[in-house]
Amino acid sequence: MEKLKCYQSRFAESLEKKNVVTGFLSLCETRSGISKLYLAYGGIAFLTLYLVIGYGTDILTLLVGALYPAYQSVKAIETHEKEDDTKWLTYWVVFASVQLFEACTAMMIYYLPLYPIIKCVFLIYCMIPIQQNGSLLIYRRLIRPFVLEHSAEIDSVINSTAVVAGNMMESAVQKSVEKK
Repeated sequence: MEKLKCYQSRFAESLEKKNVVTGFLSLCETRSGISKLYLAYGGIAFLTLYLVIGYGTDILTLLVGALYPAYQSVKAIETHEKEDDTKWLTYWVVFASVQLFEACTAMMIYYLPLYPIIKCVFLIYCMIPIQQNGSLLIYRRLIRPFVLEHSAEIDSVINSTAVVAGNMMESAVQKSVEKK
């Protein structure tokens, strides 16, 4: 019970920081008279319920996983600090890995009834603004070791694919010119 109170206190403190979400919650609080904390809890409950039983959950999950990170990435690009650039670039590497995993396992994922909510919670864990969020952990423990171990093979596949794609493009252009 003590841990729950600690988490609630930290959550309430985070709602006092200035950002897009808290600005929106402050506006809603002013207009409705309902506390930001209750509005945030209501929003989380609605999002959770919608992800469990709603339609279009893939789009909603994509918005949650891409909209806020894209905004923060633009802000990071505009600063002179390297740390925030690295943090968001790491997030996008993990996000791309999740998308690739989904593409390869689409038929299995389709049958997991709570997959959209699991993915949404996972992406939020990967982007939460703390020092060691999920994307940094996954990058350091899984993605980085894999890429470092297999970088020669990956580079070879990329180079071969580029040559084949270039040849196909050249052939298509040549055929197009010959038809004229």
